[in-house]
Amino acid sequence: MKFIKMIITIFIFFAIVAGLIGGYIYNTNWMYKYKGEFDRFFGEGNWEYVDKESKLSRYATEYYTRSRRYYGTSGEIPETYHNWYVRFYNKYGEEEYWKFTDHALKINNDKYGILSSKRFTKKQALYQDLMYLSFYLVGKEILHEVIQEVLTENEASIFRVEMSFRGRPDRTLYNYLAKQSWFTVSGATAEHYLTSGKHTFYIDIFAYDYRFQKLTEQEQQNVINSLEEIEKMLLERYGENASFSIFINQHNKVEYKDGVKQP
Repeated sequence: MKFIKMIITIFIFFAIVAGLIGGYIYNTNWMYKYKGEFDRFFGEGNWEYVDKESKLSRYATEYYTRSRRYYGTSGEIPETYHNWYVRFYNKYGEEEYWKFTDHALKINNDKYGILSSKRFTKKQALYQDLMYLSFYLVGKEILHEVIQEVLTENEASIFRVEMSFRGRPDRTLYNYLAKQSWFTVSGATAEHYLTSGKHTFYIDIFAYDYRFQKLTEQEQQNVINSLEEIEKMLLERYGENASFSIFINQHNKVEYKDGVKQP
């Protein structure tokens, strides 16, 4: 009888330990904790968790206390953050990789106290990362459907195209995105952001000078001549909501806000 009780006690002990370890892993690994959010954004079966790494932050710290045998010292040490890598397919069927990280969350939580209105939750930090991925994907759509309609693939490759914002968004933006049916890997468009009324969003089209210099003289001239045509297409596409900037060089650039050309 005592032997059976001992076995049961040992089993319960290890079950509790396993539960605590499993709970810790689940709570700290976004790939497990937010699997449902990833399924909704990417589409179930359209993404795969491929790798993870842990690093020490230069910008976030955690408090520690050593035992007496270490002279009872205490203080701050760099906090560990995590990067998770995901493979997925975009709306064009192209294989892509993206890094998700809790580093911004660690920095934010290190800076702002528990009661601060600026302090992120884990889910808000996740949706911030998803928003940045969405910005990149929206930019790819504009590259495909606007810029490559005017320029060759080689000429268009000099541009970085993505959604962006002006000023720091309020953290409630991420709560808003989490509730939007359009906020998915293939559903989000520039129009969704530009008409959301939640923040000042822009389409940024920027030419890398080193890439521009590698083009032939004719290709460079084609890029410069394309400025007005791209400007016209974006205005037709987004109308009074068109907020964008195009930068080729200091002499060839343009910016619009809400359909109005900026000085």
